[in-house]
Amino acid sequence: MTEPVTRWQALLVGVASSLDPNGRGFTQSLNSQLELARVLSRNMPGLARDDLTVLPEPWHAHEILDKLAELNEQHDADGAAGRTRPGLLFYYCGHGMTHEDGSLYLSTVETIDSDVKRRRTGLALSELLGTIYATEFKRRPVVLILDCCFAGLACEEPKAKRTHLLMAVGPEIKATHSPNGVGPTHFTGALVDLLRTGDPEAGEWIDLETAYQWMAARGVAK
Repeated sequence: MTEPVTRWQALLVGVASSLDPNGRGFTQSLNSQLELARVLSRNMPGLARDDLTVLPEPWHAHEILDKLAELNEQHDADGAAGRTRPGLLFYYCGHGMTHEDGSLYLSTVETIDSDVKRRRTGLALSELLGTIYATEFKRRPVVLILDCCFAGLACEEPKAKRTHLLMAVGPEIKATHSPNGVGPTHFTGALVDLLRTGDPEAGEWIDLETAYQWMAARGVAK
């Protein structure tokens, strides 16, 4: 297999465990992460094997930010060498939380979902996006895929205005999944099916609008 000339970057994060005494396990998040990684490695042109990073069960928010900082260094090094990378795909599957100011926080293993501890132990979407765009060479497309509760709050985030968003639910809605299921979530399962089989009406390439329309019908049905 030859390496693609233009190389995307992808970071897939899955969080299944929780130290929150009121939290619940979410095994499907890791299966979702694995299934998406498998289908991307086979079906995403421009994504080299070394540029697909899977980060399961980060205990602390800084682990995600540190990994993004590494990708930023690679992005800038290639930019300085005249090899501009076309874009970044970031995927998160886990628990999403709405903060008291209406912003979206993503959970890690150590996250405690309370107004006092959420800010300290969770990952603010604003901080995530700030890190993604903290590059010397401008990132072009950034695709943000959120499979979590309240994912639609990303639309309210000013730093997401130049980000391509694909979200499991709206800003005030909790995401659903099969409580006894071991496979991917409804949302990621539909995305994996689309990437694996394609859409006959979309041709060779699938844009986010096609993905939204294709997945929305299947998500509502489930």
